[in-house]
Amino acid sequence: MSHSGNIFSRWPSFDSFAVPPSRWLHALPKHLTEDVHLLAPPFLRQRIVVYSTYYATTLLLHLPLLPKSGISPTDPQRLSLARCIRAAKSISAMASSVVAAEFPPSPHLLDYSQHLLVAGGLLLLVLAGGVEDATVILQLRAEVDRCAKGLKELDRKSVV
Repeated sequence: MSHSGNIFSRWPSFDSFAVPPSRWLHALPKHLTEDVHLLAPPFLRQRIVVYSTYYATTLLLHLPLLPKSGISPTDPQRLSLARCIRAAKSISAMASSVVAAEFPPSPHLLDYSQHLLVAGGLLLLVLAGGVEDATVILQLRAEVDRCAKGLKELDRKSVV
């Protein structure tokens, strides 16, 4: 059935919205794909917003798939857990760049602060879920501390 000539012909097909988020991220223009840890304006704020939103979306997409505490995870749940931990660590890794850049207050940085809060919360949930490896526990605690420190610094600088 053709929709030519009606309002729906202007919209992309539904299939074009099914692009995996990672493919979308890799298709960004070069000025947005440079290292977010480089303190090089003018595009640093945009890079931080794009990447923190991407990682926060990853968290939201995989959060419902995480195993319940005390239940042995399935392989897909382990994969979702690994993606969530990677995304949370990526968000927390940006905190020092955001703080050092001394951006003026903006709604985008409030979004980043919320992403940082969600990342820290997810890492706390993972810790509370019964991680047994002492090395992993120390790494996750360090990431939670980095989230808390970033939030504290952003609040102190009135960016949030």
